[in-house]
Amino acid sequence: MLRLSLRPNVVAAYLSALLVCAMSALAYHSVDRATAATAQSASALAVMDALRAVDDRVRDVSFAAHSITGQGDPVRAAAYTEATSATVSSLARLREIATPYPAASSLDSLGYFVGLRLATLDEMVRMRRDSGAKLVVHRPDVTDGGDGGDSAARINDLLGSISAIVSRSDARSTTSITWQASRVLAVAIVISGLAILLALFVNIMHARNVRAQRTMVEELENQSLQLQLQASELTVTNSELESATAEMLHQTVEAERSETRLRGILGSATDAVVSFDDNECIVYYNAATRRLFGRDDTALAGARILSVVSEKSLGA
Repeated sequence: MLRLSLRPNVVAAYLSALLVCAMSALAYHSVDRATAATAQSASALAVMDALRAVDDRVRDVSFAAHSITGQGDPVRAAAYTEATSATVSSLARLREIATPYPAASSLDSLGYFVGLRLATLDEMVRMRRDSGAKLVVHRPDVTDGGDGGDSAARINDLLGSISAIVSRSDARSTTSITWQASRVLAVAIVISGLAILLALFVNIMHARNVRAQRTMVEELENQSLQLQLQASELTVTNSELESATAEMLHQTVEAERSETRLRGILGSATDAVVSFDDNECIVYYNAATRRLFGRDDTALAGARILSVVSEKSLGA
């Protein structure tokens, strides 16, 4: 079975790993959000550029239309045609990139009024080609007045409205990016503080472990010294015991020699010599005793002294 170590330094390492994982997850999420916000901001800038392009193209086509004075002006007619195509292309580009923004109705209205403006200008150009510039000058309904002037004003209003919508979205994106950056910075500061606290905690626990290890080493050294002293005492005691044992062996040998000499002396004596214990049992006798009592070793060894003496007295 797997057992996890719960020592302070190991726990600190686990917590540091968890903090790193949390920071990584938050950083990934924040970077993802910031990337999306950055992309939206870039899209907003593109939409703003497209709005300016539509405004510029509408102005270009109006200028080109008013530059045509009559028939036989192919250069200005080509410029007008090119400006008209550029206006249609700019409007299509604006529709394409402004789809994610909540400006669909404004885009439809803008397309309608741009088309109305182009139709008005086409009518003005056609009439100038057919009737000449002097005739058209006195027809305000096909110049900047009437529907043409109103459509130009509506185009400007719609461009301003769409620009405001995109600007608000871009502001929200910028705010989101700033908030994400602030959150990442705050979390980084907090996690850095926690990492510093963990480092301090690990250092404190390490210092405590070092002190505990030093204390243990000193205790072990003291115990080792005591064991050495006890070993020295045991060596001295062992030497004394060996000396005492040698002395006892020497005394035993001397006692055996003395006993042997005594046995020799008593054995050669002419008088009977008998030794008995507290129970009056014979434990030693010499040859003169055997002759005196007329008994062999089996009858004397262990026999009671009184019984042997009594039998000797009765026999006499």
